[in-house]
Amino acid sequence: MTDMNQNIQPMDTRDVIQHLTQAFGKLPQVLAVVLGGSRASATSDVASDYDLYVYTVREVPVDFRRTLLGESAEIDNRFWEPGDEWSDPSTGTHIDIMYRSPEWIEGQIERILSRHEASLGYTTCFWYNVVHSEALLDPRGWYQGLQNRGRVAYPEGLRRAVLMKNWPVLRRKHSSYRHQIEVALNRGDIVTRTSPHRGLSRDAAEAH
Repeated sequence: MTDMNQNIQPMDTRDVIQHLTQAFGKLPQVLAVVLGGSRASATSDVASDYDLYVYTVREVPVDFRRTLLGESAEIDNRFWEPGDEWSDPSTGTHIDIMYRSPEWIEGQIERILSRHEASLGYTTCFWYNVVHSEALLDPRGWYQGLQNRGRVAYPEGLRRAVLMKNWPVLRRKHSSYRHQIEVALNRGDIVTRTSPHRGLSRDAAEAH
């Protein structure tokens, strides 16, 4: 943990995270348990939750997860990545646990850094997540190797691909987000400041 996180993270919360890490680490299919998000990147505050990523070569049984987290946990959410959400009753800490295939994340890094394949927004999010997360359990050094693969300069080919993919949708096309916002403003629609399209702007800004 960083010094900043130690200043705002109670010892009993660290014990909860350690307990979960050790429990997952006893499963033979688990390669690594990783702390991500603001807690790993020194941008957290006292209200921040904990994002745990469990890298496993096959699914962790739902029964095991239910026993580990208790009946109050949301088990096997699949809205985005497969995961569980749980609030520890003794500390009030909210923990979001996501389960990833090592093969899948390796493919994401390869897609970005070797093949320079851009997405419509959030091209680099998994790359950033890997590099800026903290391994809590990595007995074989697999996650360290993955991080080392990601610690490279922003590829020029990726920069060009991000701009080509995202720039037209930002402003040049009739269906661009800029045009949609202008139309909405002209007719008085409510425009949210937390639009998911902000990821497009971030991609373009990083690649510019």
